Amino acid sequence: AKDLRVRKLVGKISSLPSFPKTYWELSDAAKRSEVGMAELAQIVQKDGAMTAKVLQLVNSSYFGVAQRITSVQQAVSYLGVGLIKGLALSAQVFGSPSAQRAKNIDLDALQNHCVLVGRIARKLTADPKRGDEAFATGLVHDLGKLVLATGLAAQYDEVLSACAGGTRPLHELEQAHLGASHADVGSHLLAAWGLPYEMVEAVASHHQPSATASDAGWDLLLVLHVANAAAGGVAGEPDEQDGGVDQAVIARPRIAERWASLREAALAERKRAVEDA
Repeated sequence: AKDLRVRKLVGKISSLPSFPKTYWELSDAAKRSEVGMAELAQIVQKDGAMTAKVLQLVNSSYFGVAQRITSVQQAVSYLGVGLIKGLALSAQVFGSPSAQRAKNIDLDALQNHCVLVGRIARKLTADPKRGDEAFATGLVHDLGKLVLATGLAAQYDEVLSACAGGTRPLHELEQAHLGASHADVGSHLLAAWGLPYEMVEAVASHHQPSATASDAGWDLLLVLHVANAAAGGVAGEPDEQDGGVDQAVIARPRIAERWASLREAALAERKRAVEDA
């Protein structure tokens, strides 16, 4: 029933971010052992708007790069293909222009929030090989907000106004007013794009991880939830409550002993990000 409600809501949306072709081209190229930095840079540079957005993201204060990066090849060399894939995915999502958007949302602030969540999630990931996936998941965890704000602008403004005037979290009000939350919409679109199942599941449950019955991708979901909670509400948006921690999750086996250290590490990374800014 929930899947049906999500599909019905997405079907009403006038414009959706386009398929992340550059992300998949980078993924395919990166599998070849002989691929070089120049070839990877060329994949990004085929799209001028993508190039500009990737460089903007790389040099954003929240990303914390020590020196200014002026070319995609320099960015690939400095950051590695894993992070560039994540940035290309984010650039695809946030670079899709829309003539219409909800008045009560600040898309630049939303993007900065996503970069911060990605940065914290990467820091919290125990396996460095999984860090890039955690980063990319953080970058797109609020994709559904962007989709709703640009595809159902008038209706979403009503939801944002209701949130600003009350105490209920944004995702609960979205569910009540629209039939599905931004987490549902974002994960639906990521699944349609063929992104990894664990990433899709993490985005779907990032506000209420305790509600998921599946243990698939639990580690990624946990770090995303902690990172989002530590990052706090999105500046310029009336949904500060969304930064709340799911208390029920702490009762899960093996979670309680990790929770305090994860939370502490997340807050420390947020502090570093603020200092970098």
